Amino acid sequence: MLGNSIYNSIETAKNGTQIPVLKNGKTIESRYNPQNEAQRFTGDITQNDRFIIVLGIAGGTLINSILEKNKDAFILAIETCREDIEFLKQIPLVKELSERSNVCLTCQDDFYNELIKTYIPAFYGNIKIIEQKSWCMENAEAKENILKTMNEALKIVSQDFSVQAHFGKIWNDNIIKNLILSGDIKLNKEIIGNIDNKKEAVVVAAGPSLDSKLKELISNKNKYYIIATDTAYSILSKNNITSDAVISIDGQSVSYTHFMGQKDYSSTLFIFDLSANNSAVNHLACKNANILFSYNNHPLSTFAAKRFEGRFINLYTGSGTVTIAALDFARLCGFKNIRIIGADFSYINGKPYAKATYLDSIYSKNSSRLLSTENQFSKLMFRTPIIKVNNKQFTTEVLLSYKTGLEEYLKAYDSTYTNENSEYKICLKNQTGENKVLLTVNKVFKNSYSFNDFIKEFEQNYSPDALKNSLNDLSEYDICLLPLMSQLKMNENINNESFSSLLNIAYKTLLRYN
Repeated sequence: MLGNSIYNSIETAKNGTQIPVLKNGKTIESRYNPQNEAQRFTGDITQNDRFIIVLGIAGGTLINSILEKNKDAFILAIETCREDIEFLKQIPLVKELSERSNVCLTCQDDFYNELIKTYIPAFYGNIKIIEQKSWCMENAEAKENILKTMNEALKIVSQDFSVQAHFGKIWNDNIIKNLILSGDIKLNKEIIGNIDNKKEAVVVAAGPSLDSKLKELISNKNKYYIIATDTAYSILSKNNITSDAVISIDGQSVSYTHFMGQKDYSSTLFIFDLSANNSAVNHLACKNANILFSYNNHPLSTFAAKRFEGRFINLYTGSGTVTIAALDFARLCGFKNIRIIGADFSYINGKPYAKATYLDSIYSKNSSRLLSTENQFSKLMFRTPIIKVNNKQFTTEVLLSYKTGLEEYLKAYDSTYTNENSEYKICLKNQTGENKVLLTVNKVFKNSYSFNDFIKEFEQNYSPDALKNSLNDLSEYDICLLPLMSQLKMNENINNESFSSLLNIAYKTLLRYN
């Protein structure tokens, strides 16, 4: 929403404070004593108010009053457009505030992204909203849009926090155990060096439409480089189709079942995210399978990747979808032409997955007269509200978000693509044929690795007694522990502990692996 600034000029209040004047001649702040007025709006600010959204920047007096009450609070202050902010920076106080690390001046267009980027529930706790009353009266429509945007952004943040609260410990355990295992895993780099990226890569997901694609895949399997998602891997194996590569990012123990029962693992490259299920990794390691680790945006994984540069490949997973990770792997291998099959992002003909997934066997074993296999699949599909696509197909908000994430990825890499009958045909325009995965693997064979050194660095550099009043006080070591700390915060026995105490508990949890 780039438009003309709502402000016209700057004048000096009776007490010498510079304040902006609106185009209609009114001012947002008092023309007599803006400080006294601001103090009335901030009288209930406490040290517990750590993340504050301010509607209306104006001359900065309200923001400054908040910081006088709580200097460590993070303030996200909003104006209608970027031009407003640039205009207001002519006022020395606003200019000074814009340079503070715990103040972010933003506009409606950027507010959504800034809120998602800056608000960490585990650290800040609840959000407090403070309104410049006059600003909100003059910008009633803008206020309504901002509050609507805030709710949309907080829904995403809340989902992310819920996932961290649920998986924090699982991820932490898997990352540490996989890091320990990483030093002992042998990888035949020829399996990567021999990748023929002039072929067409086929990313295989496990959606219901995969059933109708298997026959064509079997007839032409030598034509393709097959990259299976972990759930699809077992389906392909049961149909005597050898996957060239398999991607797994799921940390849950059920992932182990995808890799059971195969007789020969030697022709397949297995790519596991560092946070993926360690039991699955360990099972394949015992079978001398070729394993390569990847990492995404989990702070502990990212930290480990920096410390052991080149040892792990960076796969983009979007909102946590293995299909996008498999697509990203194809891109890194240098494939230009890629198909995706089985990525339905919906339930078709009452089926959530193709035949022969792990759920078929689990639900069949648990089947009874009172809880049939069909009932169990229905319970899975209808656990959240559904959205009708047509008479045979329906989806959910989560599945649609995965689809949106995939197509945004394709746009980001300047690709052309079609999507017909649940099959994507993709051309990545800017591919040079370079196999970046092979470049990473060549580094693996050169770089030394020691998990003990990794833990020792934590012990030497982590400061359990350091003040952590603001986000800027957090070191990279603290940030590594935030997902685990999110789960600890949900533990009713310790959830009343301070942020620093919870962080130290997470740190001690990490040390027990040493």
